[in-house]
Amino acid sequence: MNEKYELHPLTLAQSEFAAKNHDLVFQYLRSRNLPEDEFYGEVILGYLSAVQRYEEESWLRQYRFLCRDGVRRQQLPEEPGPSAGTGSQF
Repeated sequence: MNEKYELHPLTLAQSEFAAKNHDLVFQYLRSRNLPEDEFYGEVILGYLSAVQRYEEESWLRQYRFLCRDGVRRQQLPEEPGPSAGTGSQF
């Protein structure tokens, strides 16, 4: 699925989740031997997009939020509302 997702300002929950799991970005760069100074900007945008989509698109929450190499990460805290689930993939 390579459709473009418009990144917009993060909610507080999204910001906290992204900060707690920021190490995924560095794990991804290291696992592919990508120089941080050259690829961090592009990778972080994909990561933040994944964090937003995970929270905003309830159908994704049937999956756990994972790094592409299968590393499990915690779920976003559930907010009151009709949707409840378990995650997505980065």
